[in-house]
Amino acid sequence: MTRSRPRAFTLIEVIVALAIAGGALVLLIAASQAALHRSLNARKLSRVSRAAESKLEECVEGAEHAFAGDCADLPGWIWRLRLEKEETQELDGLKVITLAVYSPEAPFKPYRTYSRLVYQRLEPKP
Repeated sequence: MTRSRPRAFTLIEVIVALAIAGGALVLLIAASQAALHRSLNARKLSRVSRAAESKLEECVEGAEHAFAGDCADLPGWIWRLRLEKEETQELDGLKVITLAVYSPEAPFKPYRTYSRLVYQRLEPKP
């Protein structure tokens, strides 16, 4: 009777298994880091959108009289307002209000712009 030795893993098999596991771990870490980066950008865009829409509403309702300023919750971010008269034959008093938000990284190129069409009925002068 011959005794058979239990089969064990060779060193090459262990190294290959560790390389595959290491590669998978690197891919998981890279995917996790990319997801975190996208999440942070989405959160920043959400904060900018909320602040800009709030400021635009203040401008439309007449609570804000300035044409530029800093965003309160976003240090380094600024906003600028532009009013344009919409040319229509039927409606007098139609205006386009555009609010542009600028980031600290690119202060001369708008990060996002928000527009609203506003109608203010003009009262006849006596």
